Amino acid sequence: MAEINKRTIKKVPTLRGRLVANLFYENSTRTRFSFEIAERRLTADSISFAAATSSAAKGETLLDTCRNLEAMAPDAIVIVNDLGRIVLFNARARDLFGHSDTDVMGAPVEVLMPERMRGAHRGHRSAYLGEPRMRGMGAGLELAGLRRDGSEFPVEIGLNPIETTEGRFVLCAVVDISERKRAEEVISATNNALRAKTKEMEEFVYTVSHDLKSP
Repeated sequence: MAEINKRTIKKVPTLRGRLVANLFYENSTRTRFSFEIAERRLTADSISFAAATSSAAKGETLLDTCRNLEAMAPDAIVIVNDLGRIVLFNARARDLFGHSDTDVMGAPVEVLMPERMRGAHRGHRSAYLGEPRMRGMGAGLELAGLRRDGSEFPVEIGLNPIETTEGRFVLCAVVDISERKRAEEVISATNNALRAKTKEMEEFVYTVSHDLKSP
């Protein structure tokens, strides 16, 4: 966000077509505005819920609220507690990872990532919980999800800490970026082919020019 904020036009299409649901369980104008400004600059559609005006005021728990939002959530949502264990796994997450609720509920969130990433992630998770804030996970890193059948797929993950009377939770929005990666590969291959053709043309022109200059 720091880079985007320095631009003349402070808007990028990173989250275009995505719906972000904000759940505010504390009174903070600055926090709410910070979230909403960030979402608008990332071109996301957003809806906000405040505990005082939601069903939480009449006894609904955080998890109940999140389950009620599932029908509106186009992205995979995984919520973990402060021990890093999965407490909510929405329908899109079940489709994306191929797991049922019974497969993963109560399990460490690392079960959703390849074995090679799990050790490092445990350390990153502990560090994040020590200083939680809304941000993308693994900036600059290639992240991957692990399906139940053992296949991997590239992902982007947004992290959103939630403080409640029931404890601290982290809402993880998981986006499958396989199509984007394939498009990037096609563009890269096309650019490489164009560079190769350009080099061939330069060599051809040089050869012709040299032959014309020769007696």
